[in-house]
Amino acid sequence: MSIYDILWMLKKWGIFMKLTKQLKTKLDLIRLEGLCKLILSKYDEEDVISKIYNVTKTTPKDSKAIYKLSRAQLTIIIESSNITKEEIDTCYEEYRYGLKPGFSIFSFKSSKKLSTNQVCTKIQEKLKEITNNEDEQPAIKNIIYNNSEYLKEENLTEYSFYYLKKYSYINEKEEPTYIYELKETFVWISIEDNFVAIKNCDERVIKKLSLAISQIYEAELYPIVLTKELVKKVFGDRRKKVSGINLNANEKEAEKIMISDSKLDEKEELKKQLEPYTTTSETLEINVEDVINTLGINNSKGKIHLTKNMAATSFRKWSITTIREIIKYIASHETEFEIFKSKNIMSNEKWTNYTTEQKKIIEEIIFKIICFSKDKNYNSIIQTKLDYSKLSKYFMNKIFINCNECNDSYCVPKCNCGSYDIKMTANKTIICSNCGSTLNYLECEEGHKINVSNIENINIYLIPNSKLYTDIIDFLYENLKIQFDGCISIINNNLQILEKSNGCLLKLSEIKEFEAILSTEIDTHEKEILDSNLKKIKEKCTYPTKEKCINCDDKNMCILKLFTTYEGYRPGPHHGHEFGDINFKVTYKNKQFEFVGIAKSSCNLTRSSKEAREMIQQMLVASQDRQRIGIIGAICPIKFDEQLEKDIEYLAKCTQSKIVILDDLFMEKQLKYYNIRNKQ
Repeated sequence: MSIYDILWMLKKWGIFMKLTKQLKTKLDLIRLEGLCKLILSKYDEEDVISKIYNVTKTTPKDSKAIYKLSRAQLTIIIESSNITKEEIDTCYEEYRYGLKPGFSIFSFKSSKKLSTNQVCTKIQEKLKEITNNEDEQPAIKNIIYNNSEYLKEENLTEYSFYYLKKYSYINEKEEPTYIYELKETFVWISIEDNFVAIKNCDERVIKKLSLAISQIYEAELYPIVLTKELVKKVFGDRRKKVSGINLNANEKEAEKIMISDSKLDEKEELKKQLEPYTTTSETLEINVEDVINTLGINNSKGKIHLTKNMAATSFRKWSITTIREIIKYIASHETEFEIFKSKNIMSNEKWTNYTTEQKKIIEEIIFKIICFSKDKNYNSIIQTKLDYSKLSKYFMNKIFINCNECNDSYCVPKCNCGSYDIKMTANKTIICSNCGSTLNYLECEEGHKINVSNIENINIYLIPNSKLYTDIIDFLYENLKIQFDGCISIINNNLQILEKSNGCLLKLSEIKEFEAILSTEIDTHEKEILDSNLKKIKEKCTYPTKEKCINCDDKNMCILKLFTTYEGYRPGPHHGHEFGDINFKVTYKNKQFEFVGIAKSSCNLTRSSKEAREMIQQMLVASQDRQRIGIIGAICPIKFDEQLEKDIEYLAKCTQSKIVILDDLFMEKQLKYYNIRNKQ
């Protein structure tokens, strides 16, 4: 009969302490070091050696051999001892956090006041909802709420959970099979200090717990990014190993790098090598309760762990103090961009469809607006590298040139081919979108040649489109409670913020000269005919000069001909790259303004269409000519896409321009009015 058979019989006869299911679970979760210390605290050297002999049939030299036993062997010793339930509970409390104890930090703000009991009830409900549709054999399952405890000294509540983690293996029959192991994790929630910390465990568990908490408190949880600047401020210069990544590395540079040295921060040459790299992980030497420990950090995920074992009370005290230092430092240094990045606001689901490059510039724009809201004398310089080719989806952009002869920094440039459609590539090469030429020289409106290989002669104007602008202002209000109603633009890496703007999208009825057109009545039959005729009218005609345009016959009529009904009307040149198509004076609020219309024939005028982009670009150029242009007209005989209208409205605000839309309804009446005037 083996020792295990004898022990089983003794247990059956009641000689062993009967362990409840809860106590067995706790013994499974206590670190082995804790089980050993529990036994050593109860027995002297001789008794411990005897107990080791009983389970191993070998006589050790001393009681330290207890540390070589397995969990099953240690559990048998405890079961056969006079160790009490209270002592097991105390041991569990001290050694429950496992090896390399650590946590992931999240920041959040919630105005929702919930009691501990409410959180316990709601979190169980949410976890059931989140895990209801899992596979039959998920890698993680049964995330179950265990208990909660208010930690008075730390002034926060700890919620503990059990879950099962799947382990797959090949059995003795060489068949694939699996088992589930019971694991434990915890969550600290501090409403007062606006943070949540989740014990380091399987990422899938962290994701589900953070989602449940987010839903309960109706607030986003942001994993704090532990930037190298933040780590340096909180923990000091005691790095031993650093891993970094440089996504903009050239052919001679490594994309990823790892440097390890016990005195890394004392060696300037090593620190210089790390400067171009974003830190992804690092280890530091720190002092915890007068004991040297090693701190491991996963920077992007806000994860921290200690490599040496610590009792639960010591670990908890150090952890919560450290988290509060991090949160406090971020809050008090919000106007430092490198610290602001720690908030990781781009992890919000609103930015899911934006690329990494776009997120970087959006993050800095939001940061600048926050700084502006605190201090109007904010630093406007954009630190993020602007890759114009990757920003085009969400930014309207235009190149202007600096002409010394005209004494104008915002001259509208054109190519030798006559095109105003000038672009800058990612490597800052200037090209003409019309003829495809790479350009070293551009002409201003007066014909002066400017050398654009000199980057100082170029001014790049970027305006976020209405989609991006709306996302930014919604995010500011929903998450940071900042109500921003101004407008933003970027000129040569400088963010311009205007709190209020004179620019607006005008109503047609506000312009006196359009009153006669708007009062023109159209019946259903007429509408069909007019709509059909408008679709046949071209945007351009075959006549290249202004003189011949007015005298052309109606057979070759283009949209520009319809506006000859206005006094002082002058059509623009018909070369396809015009600055404006239509020009006459109008009256708005009893003042006269020069009206310049940009016309497109019937087309698919949506935000993403070629014609819409051309119209926006021409309007952007026109908006800069404040001396000659008072009101800009967007003209097309179709219904404008709602999103395009929003883009035009935002363009008006950003450029402080007055813009009016002449759509299908107006153009039908304009055509009828033209026909009536011609018959007279």
